[in-house]
Amino acid sequence: MKKRRQHLDKCLALAAKMVLDSRKIDANGNASFQFNCGEPDFGDIAELLSTAGNFNPGVSRLNRRKIVSDAFFELAKEADQKRITAANLSKLLKQKENAHRRQPELPFFLHTQVSISTRTSLPPMIKSDEAVIRFHRTLPKRSPKEKDYGRQIASLGIHKPSRNWYYANVFVSARDISEAANIAFRSINLLRAAWNLEENSRLYTRHCGPTQRPINTFRLAPLQTVHERDQIGEVNCFWYQQPFVAFDYPGSAWEIKSEELAEFRKTELWIKGRLRKSSHDYRQFIESNLLNYVSALDRADHAEVFRELWAITESLTGCGRDGVLKYDQLISRASNAFQRPHFKEIILEHLRLARNQMIHELNVTFDVPSVFQLLRIVHGLIRFHLRSCLYFRSVDEAIEYLSLTRDSRRLRRSIRLHRDILKHSVQ
Repeated sequence: MKKRRQHLDKCLALAAKMVLDSRKIDANGNASFQFNCGEPDFGDIAELLSTAGNFNPGVSRLNRRKIVSDAFFELAKEADQKRITAANLSKLLKQKENAHRRQPELPFFLHTQVSISTRTSLPPMIKSDEAVIRFHRTLPKRSPKEKDYGRQIASLGIHKPSRNWYYANVFVSARDISEAANIAFRSINLLRAAWNLEENSRLYTRHCGPTQRPINTFRLAPLQTVHERDQIGEVNCFWYQQPFVAFDYPGSAWEIKSEELAEFRKTELWIKGRLRKSSHDYRQFIESNLLNYVSALDRADHAEVFRELWAITESLTGCGRDGVLKYDQLISRASNAFQRPHFKEIILEHLRLARNQMIHELNVTFDVPSVFQLLRIVHGLIRFHLRSCLYFRSVDEAIEYLSLTRDSRRLRRSIRLHRDILKHSVQ
């Protein structure tokens, strides 16, 4: 956290200097801000602050950029150049973020399709904390205009939507369309993460066929739209999924048996219950990793999936924080989440070598089963945190637990030494 704060302070200082150097004073003494085409670039600084700033997670990336840009222009209008400082820029950013969050929320919905066969008996509605997801076998009344949707879907080389895939509308409340898209995608992707986690946990490997396909079975269609609930109107904003969906779509829809669906709903409700009872920070940590998990397995390129899963492993083991990454620590912590840690250490050492060959040696040959070995590691770590989120006060405490040795003799010795320290400190 300290290094992140230092990084943010550097970004604010650089931004304040850029504003000071780029502002112009006219003949009447009025200050204005002009874009600088040189270095540092205006867009680069705005992007740095929109990602490094301490924004509320509910503020969309698009709105963060707008808040940062508006703060730049307002700061440039200061009559006294001594007030153009990093501290005042930070205050402006917070004021504008608070003003944005005070705006009234409006009803929106996201329209898409999901790769579940219409022969499956899905529940008509699934509720989450932020959204209501409704499934339809046929095109619902609330859907984009055919001419707009059809033109965009045709641009992907697709003649018409699949009749075998369920339609899904995700109803949310948000301040604008970009925030509505963020909430809707987050809600349906957390649902997909729960169902795919249960389904993928049964996989041993899947690498047959002439082309690589995504590991996830529950996927979104290639195109999504977001609308105001009562005014669909013309479609101006489209969201596209990973390119693989275009050539895989419609593909074979996933037909879920009733007993399988019951297991998926059971896992979904268990995850929701654990997250609802956990601390705010722990919940955000798990949800972020679940979203990264489902996004990684939507990809078709298994080498890319491996890199994404390795990054998730780093996150789940608390490695790589503040720019410090120790692979021995990662292997030790990840293996300690399992009943047979010594066996997992050997597998993780193999996966580390595979990762290094891929990244540092640019090894073009890739062993597909390694993806599924790493996937099982990620599944174990996700389930560890879901089980532990009610027992540990924070993520840091859970990571500290993973750092403990599993050697019984060393543990007893450590306990004895800690008791001695406590005894002497009391005296």
